[in-house]
Amino acid sequence: MTPVPAALRDTIAALWERTLADGLAGLARTPCERTRTVAVELAADPCRWDIGFLTRLAMGELPTAERMAFFASCDRHREGGPLAGVAHLPTTAALRKVLFPMLAARFGETPVAAGRMEFLMIAARMPAPMRLWMDTASRGQGLRWNLQVVRLPAQTMRYAASYESLLGLTAGLSGWDRIRADRLEEHAALLVERAAGTVMALSAVGWDAVGR
Repeated sequence: MTPVPAALRDTIAALWERTLADGLAGLARTPCERTRTVAVELAADPCRWDIGFLTRLAMGELPTAERMAFFASCDRHREGGPLAGVAHLPTTAALRKVLFPMLAARFGETPVAAGRMEFLMIAARMPAPMRLWMDTASRGQGLRWNLQVVRLPAQTMRYAASYESLLGLTAGLSGWDRIRADRLEEHAALLVERAAGTVMALSAVGWDAVGR
């Protein structure tokens, strides 16, 4: 796991408190399959509704065996095989047509191409500069994304996270999977909501004092 800055601990704990307060409803409706499996597992075992445990999970502080055992329990709830849902993915053009105007309306910026299937957009300038990175060519997964806190003027990246990775639910930069063509507007709106929530969470950290 990428080391999580210690300054994020209180922010992560607050995110988990809000997540549990809504009865895991937000996690349960995400297109990210790993996130949905965690929602199902936690709903089935309220004894795990422990902010200390969940914060340590997100901070990467759980022993490897304990973390692997938790996700193994979650993986029992996976739906179908590794290609399940791929047939329902929208094309990149269809995704852009719906998602990009939503992002522009929320953040006042329009994503620009940063590669064949990658896009970047300024998501925040204050109190810390951040850019939204999106990849629509990730092994048939649909879309992965993260918010990157950058250091100006060099634009070097200090830290990157998606909403789900802040909660400790993904092993890499993002776990945003399988946005469905038949639920494109709903899933795109949820992505915008998650991105805005991630900006808010990362904005709570004093990045000038973080040694990264």
